[in-house]
Amino acid sequence: HQHPHKMSGKKNIEEELPSIEMVNDKKEQGEIIKDLLKNEKMVKGDIWYLVPTKWFKNFKEYAGIIRSHHRDIEHPGQICNDNILVNPNDESQQYQLKRALLNDYDYSVVSRPVYMRLLKWFGGGPTVGRPIIEVGYVKRLLVEAYPLKLKLTLPSKPQAINFIVSRATPTKLFKEKVAECLGYKNEKFSIFSYHLQMKGKEVEIGDKSLDESRISDGQKLLVLKE
Repeated sequence: HQHPHKMSGKKNIEEELPSIEMVNDKKEQGEIIKDLLKNEKMVKGDIWYLVPTKWFKNFKEYAGIIRSHHRDIEHPGQICNDNILVNPNDESQQYQLKRALLNDYDYSVVSRPVYMRLLKWFGGGPTVGRPIIEVGYVKRLLVEAYPLKLKLTLPSKPQAINFIVSRATPTKLFKEKVAECLGYKNEKFSIFSYHLQMKGKEVEIGDKSLDESRISDGQKLLVLKE
């Protein structure tokens, strides 16, 4: 439905990796990353990257960014995101996270410059990128670790279609993505909320985001051709 590469920002990471300097000295690694972390700034639309919190903490102790109570801290080894993903081999779903994981407890998010270096120095993966979006009235910036998972229902199909999309998507663009997913070319159709097998309010199509339109995770939507 979306191009997974675009969502996860993986492709250009691989292209850029050769240009990143290889650093093997842990003290130097620590200084570089510490400096980058200090200057990290969230910008709407940027892609940030997930690494397991346990691995990241291990790295920070190893590289002397944070103090450790242990004298001998072992090398963190490769980044391994397998444990936070539903299916580490399935890129098509933008690498879905397991349910109910907590930021800074199960996974940590880092900016692109930080992730690129960690990946270059330690290897591993898979690369899990998530967009920075604006939510709520106060336009708070956050990394969207869990995009919306919606269920599209069609009168002709008994089985609902799972549809993964960012809550920051304008409803106009959302409708285009739905049309693309369903193979509609010039068909006119409307989208309604759908609850207890009952057609609800029509989703207004325009510049408002799904978040502003009060579309929530797991929601069923009914797609009706006109």
